[in-house]
Amino acid sequence: MRIIGVRKILCSLVLVPVFLLSTDCSSSRLLSDEKAVKLVKDHYLFFRGREIIKAEVIERGEYIEEYKCYPIKFKIIFSGRRNNNKTFYFYKNRSGKVAVSEFINRE
Repeated sequence: MRIIGVRKILCSLVLVPVFLLSTDCSSSRLLSDEKAVKLVKDHYLFFRGREIIKAEVIERGEYIEEYKCYPIKFKIIFSGRRNNNKTFYFYKNRSGKVAVSEFINRE
Protein backbone atom coordinates (compact mmCIF):
# COMPACT_ATOMS: atom_id res chain seq x y z
CA MET A 1 0.00 0.00 0.00
CA ARG A 2 2.83 2.35 0.81
CA ILE A 3 4.52 1.71 -2.57
CA ILE A 4 1.37 2.79 -4.42
CA GLY A 5 1.29 6.07 -2.45
CA VAL A 6 4.92 6.82 -3.24
CA ARG A 7 4.35 6.09 -6.95
CA LYS A 8 1.36 8.46 -7.02
CA ILE A 9 3.40 11.22 -5.41
CA LEU A 10 6.34 10.71 -7.78
CA CYS A 11 4.05 10.60 -10.78
CA SER A 12 2.33 13.80 -9.65
CA LEU A 13 5.67 15.52 -9.15
CA VAL A 14 6.62 14.70 -12.74
CA LEU A 15 3.27 15.31 -14.44
CA VAL A 16 2.28 18.61 -12.80
CA PRO A 17 5.31 20.60 -14.09
CA VAL A 18 4.95 19.04 -17.54
CA PHE A 19 1.26 20.01 -17.62
CA LEU A 20 1.99 23.55 -16.45
CA LEU A 21 4.71 24.01 -19.05
CA SER A 22 2.53 22.68 -21.85
CA THR A 23 -0.40 24.95 -20.97
CA ASP A 24 1.89 27.96 -20.66
CA CYS A 25 3.48 27.30 -24.05
CA SER A 26 0.16 26.66 -25.76
CA SER A 27 -1.38 29.83 -24.40
CA SER A 28 1.56 31.98 -25.49
CA ARG A 29 1.60 30.44 -28.96
CA LEU A 30 -1.93 30.20 -30.20
CA LEU A 31 -0.60 29.13 -33.59
CA SER A 32 2.65 28.67 -35.47
CA ASP A 33 4.24 31.38 -37.61
CA GLU A 34 3.38 29.40 -40.74
CA LYS A 35 -0.30 29.12 -39.83
CA ALA A 36 -0.44 32.82 -38.87
CA VAL A 37 1.06 33.79 -42.25
CA LYS A 38 -1.42 31.54 -44.07
CA LEU A 39 -4.37 33.11 -42.23
CA VAL A 40 -3.15 36.62 -43.08
CA LYS A 41 -2.66 35.69 -46.76
CA ASP A 42 -6.17 34.19 -46.85
CA HIS A 43 -7.50 37.35 -45.19
CA TYR A 44 -6.02 39.48 -47.98
CA LEU A 45 -7.34 37.13 -50.66
CA PHE A 46 -10.86 37.24 -49.24
CA PHE A 47 -11.24 40.79 -47.90
CA ARG A 48 -8.90 42.73 -50.19
CA GLY A 49 -10.13 41.78 -53.62
CA ARG A 50 -7.97 38.71 -54.08
CA GLU A 51 -4.76 40.65 -53.47
CA ILE A 52 -1.79 38.29 -53.29
CA ILE A 53 0.82 39.17 -50.71
CA LYS A 54 3.91 37.81 -49.03
CA ALA A 55 4.03 38.04 -45.28
CA GLU A 56 6.41 37.27 -42.45
CA VAL A 57 6.04 37.47 -38.70
CA ILE A 58 8.03 40.32 -37.17
CA GLU A 59 6.86 40.27 -33.57
CA ARG A 60 4.38 38.51 -31.32
CA GLY A 61 2.56 40.52 -28.70
CA GLU A 62 1.28 39.48 -25.30
CA TYR A 63 -2.24 38.09 -24.91
CA ILE A 64 -4.80 40.88 -24.45
CA GLU A 65 -7.14 39.51 -21.79
CA GLU A 66 -9.79 42.22 -22.26
CA TYR A 67 -10.34 41.28 -25.92
CA LYS A 68 -9.19 37.64 -25.74
CA CYS A 69 -6.76 37.98 -28.63
CA TYR A 70 -3.08 37.80 -29.54
CA PRO A 71 -1.54 40.62 -31.60
CA ILE A 72 1.07 39.58 -34.15
CA LYS A 73 2.97 42.14 -36.22
CA PHE A 74 3.73 41.21 -39.85
CA LYS A 75 5.82 42.59 -42.64
CA ILE A 76 3.40 42.62 -45.58
CA ILE A 77 4.87 42.73 -49.10
CA PHE A 78 2.39 43.56 -51.82
CA SER A 79 2.74 42.55 -55.48
CA GLY A 80 3.63 46.14 -56.42
CA ARG A 81 6.80 45.75 -54.33
CA ARG A 82 5.53 48.16 -51.67
CA ASN A 83 5.52 46.90 -48.14
CA ASN A 84 4.40 47.90 -44.69
CA ASN A 85 4.19 46.55 -41.18
CA LYS A 86 0.74 45.71 -39.89
CA THR A 87 -0.59 44.16 -36.71
CA PHE A 88 -3.31 41.52 -36.91
CA TYR A 89 -5.27 40.13 -34.00
CA PHE A 90 -5.80 36.38 -33.63
CA TYR A 91 -8.61 34.98 -31.52
CA LYS A 92 -10.83 31.93 -31.25
CA ASN A 93 -14.20 32.46 -32.88
CA ARG A 94 -17.49 31.03 -31.59
CA SER A 95 -16.86 27.68 -33.26
CA GLY A 96 -13.46 27.40 -31.53
CA LYS A 97 -11.35 27.96 -34.65
CA VAL A 98 -8.57 30.53 -34.79
CA ALA A 99 -9.63 33.62 -36.75
CA VAL A 100 -7.82 36.81 -37.74
CA SER A 101 -8.93 40.43 -37.69
CA GLU A 102 -7.31 43.71 -38.64
CA PHE A 103 -9.00 45.30 -35.64
CA ILE A 104 -9.46 44.20 -32.05
CA ASN A 105 -12.57 42.05 -31.81
CA ARG A 106 -14.84 43.81 -29.30
CA GLU A 107 -17.49 41.09 -28.83
